[in-house]
Amino acid sequence: MTYFVVEFPTISEIYKNNVLNNRFEIGRNIYNSLANITLKRYKEMIKTQHYRQALELHKTNKREANEAL
Repeated sequence: MTYFVVEFPTISEIYKNNVLNNRFEIGRNIYNSLANITLKRYKEMIKTQHYRQALELHKTNKREANEAL
């Protein structure tokens, strides 16, 4: 599958471009922070005994695993 990206220059005043750049930067920082927190929680979750038991149960009997979780 191919993707194409088309970029158009913004025709606006300089201060509006600065405002947009600042907002995009804030959004990028928020996204990266949330992604980092989620990755840490995932890594901690896969270390737990309860998760490993649920994973084994899911491999053997999916119906019981869905009921347990």
